[in-house]
Amino acid sequence: MPRRFLQLLFLSLIVLLAFAACQPILVDFPIDEVPIYLAPAQHDQAPLKPEKPTATMALTPSKMAETVQNTPEATEAPPLCIIAEDPEYGFSPDKPIQVGNTNLKDGPEREVLYLLTLRGPENQEVVFIRQAPQFNEAGTIVDPYQIEYDGLEEALLLYFDLYNFSTLQVPIGFTCETAFPIPAPQE
Repeated sequence: MPRRFLQLLFLSLIVLLAFAACQPILVDFPIDEVPIYLAPAQHDQAPLKPEKPTATMALTPSKMAETVQNTPEATEAPPLCIIAEDPEYGFSPDKPIQVGNTNLKDGPEREVLYLLTLRGPENQEVVFIRQAPQFNEAGTIVDPYQIEYDGLEEALLLYFDLYNFSTLQVPIGFTCETAFPIPAPQE
């Protein structure tokens, strides 16, 4: 009888362990990363209708008509992407893309927002992989990202500085989907 009891106890223990191994493990830790959704570019949409309607008025019975257009005058919109004049901008650890903020916690998020907005020269989506941080000649830590997109023969490295901020530009050979959604840091 004791042997049978030990066998049942051992079998129960194995079943219990197998059951416990199949259960999901709930971890109680804060989530630091939030998925980001950026709306796709609106390049292929039809142009917007004018603010005021276009009116046509018949002036004479001989079917002469004058078209009066009350459309707003075209105003030049600010550029979405400012192309860097310096060919080393972003490509050199000493001239990184400065996306920094006074709150260092969101530095990597700002780098990712920049990269999600960045596009290849023909508006190709950019694929990026963060590399190991390194120091530049000024002693600042910079984050290199390996960049690839369709049609690129060899991967490129872009360098980011999450400690300082300057007006965001696009490295030569790239473009952007929309204006960068990264505000200047609040003093």
